[in-house]
Amino acid sequence: MKVVWAGSYEPSFGRNRRLAEYLAGARIEVTSIRVGIWPQDRITAFTESRALVAARMLLKYPVLFVRLLISRAPDLYLVSYPGWFDVPIVRLVSKLRRVPLAFDPFLSLHDTAVADRGLVRPGSMVARLAEFFDRWSLRLC
Repeated sequence: MKVVWAGSYEPSFGRNRRLAEYLAGARIEVTSIRVGIWPQDRITAFTESRALVAARMLLKYPVLFVRLLISRAPDLYLVSYPGWFDVPIVRLVSKLRRVPLAFDPFLSLHDTAVADRGLVRPGSMVARLAEFFDRWSLRLC
């Protein structure tokens, strides 16, 4: 089986490292197509770095889309943490190629930002957007 692991995932994140180990152990051929979007401290993406993250998305998602289109079609596209915003881009390519898409979000964007860390107020625009992207990214897969 051939998998393209796509998006802005962080390879050094514990869950992603374990996922890579599991895929290798299952002898699954994995190709990485990754763009760097998130700051080293992802928590600042909800506070000080919103504009910087948005600018990186605008610049790097077209690059991701093209790189996915020119790569060989896999048996599966995989998006992992923190890939909520990557899913719509990868979904376009997966739909064009008729290849399934899997998403391993690890946690809820809304729950982390609002309930767990209290980075944004419940009901705020950012909180509502986080909830929207939680639901939308899962529905697209």
